Amino acid sequence: MPSLLHEAPLELLRRNPGLAAAMLTGIPGVAVPEGGPASLAPGEVTASLPVELRADAVVLLAGSADLRDPAVQVRTLEQLAGLDAETLATYTRIVLMAAPDKSSRRALEALMTTVFKNEFLDKLEAEAKARGEAAGLARGEAAGRAQTILQVLAARGIDVPAEIRDQVLACTDIAQLDAWGSKSATAKTIREVFAEA
Repeated sequence: MPSLLHEAPLELLRRNPGLAAAMLTGIPGVAVPEGGPASLAPGEVTASLPVELRADAVVLLAGSADLRDPAVQVRTLEQLAGLDAETLATYTRIVLMAAPDKSSRRALEALMTTVFKNEFLDKLEAEAKARGEAAGLARGEAAGRAQTILQVLAARGIDVPAEIRDQVLACTDIAQLDAWGSKSATAKTIREVFAEA
C-alpha cells in the first residue's frame, strides 16, 4: 500500500497541476513552458509502445512554444539524437504521440528523416555492420571447420590433448584449419597433424 510520503505530493499535483512547472523551473536541461496552462493527463501510455506504462500522476504543461513551433521541434530532436537506440525508439514514439496535431507530427517525421539523417554517419554505420556480419560469418566458418577436425580425429580414435583442442577451437585462420583438416583425415598420430603447432 502506498505511503503518505508517496501519496501526498501526488495529491498536491492532482489538485494543482501548475505545481509541476514550479518544481521543474531552474533544473538544468529542463525547459519549462512559460505562460501556458497545466492540466492532468491520462497516466497510461499504451499506444505505440511494446509494453503498457502507467504513472501515478501525469501533468501536461502547455505553452505558447510547444511541438507546433519548428524551433522547439528541432531542439526536441537534438535532445533525442544523443540517446541510445532503445531509449531513442521509445522516446521518439512518445514525442510523436505528444504532437498536438497531424501537421506537427508530419513536420517532426520530416525533420527526423532529413535534418537528423546524416548520410556520412549512416554509411559508416552500414559499413561497420557489414564488417561485423562478415567477421561473424568468418568466425562461424572457422568454428565449423575446427569442430570438423576434432570430430574426424575422434572418429579415427586419435586422442586430442586439451591444449591442442583449445588451439584448434581458437584458430580463425581458414588456411591453417584446412591444412590441419587434410592431415586429420590420413594421419596416424596427433603429432602428424599438428607437427608445426
